[in-house]
Amino acid sequence: MVKPVKHLYSSPNFKKLVFRIGEVSEITGVSTRQIRYWDEKGLIESTRKETEKTNSRVFDFKNLILINLINMYLQQGFTLAAAFERAQKRQNSIKRIHSVFNTFDNVIVDDEDVLVIDLGYFDDEKTKHLFGIIDENTELHYQVKEDGQEPDLTAYKKS
Repeated sequence: MVKPVKHLYSSPNFKKLVFRIGEVSEITGVSTRQIRYWDEKGLIESTRKETEKTNSRVFDFKNLILINLINMYLQQGFTLAAAFERAQKRQNSIKRIHSVFNTFDNVIVDDEDVLVIDLGYFDDEKTKHLFGIIDENTELHYQVKEDGQEPDLTAYKKS
């Protein structure tokens, strides 16, 4: 028997997740000097975090990902301008994909840890649903079922 779950996790507030420049450098492999340069050029955006001892530069999670993407494209041989443009496009694609997945309300978890996602109606008449099934080996399978029918999970359960 499968049981519906509204959300698998509560999404953290990534805006509150900030990193000092040294941490960003360590995580991404980009030198602090290069990070400062990109910040001065306006490619990335830091904020100042004032403490009793220092006025340090910090970066949010969005900028951490952007720095990592820019670096990835630079390593592939793109110019800084092209790397930045590609990184922005990739970030926008990720944002759109994330917004699509946030619309899936009907996540179903089976007792055997098979993950089932009701991806919505499969046909224009809205009589069939498309289910994505992720087995214990993280392999993705699909099933189309008439409205109201549950997917058959027997092939995906542990022996």
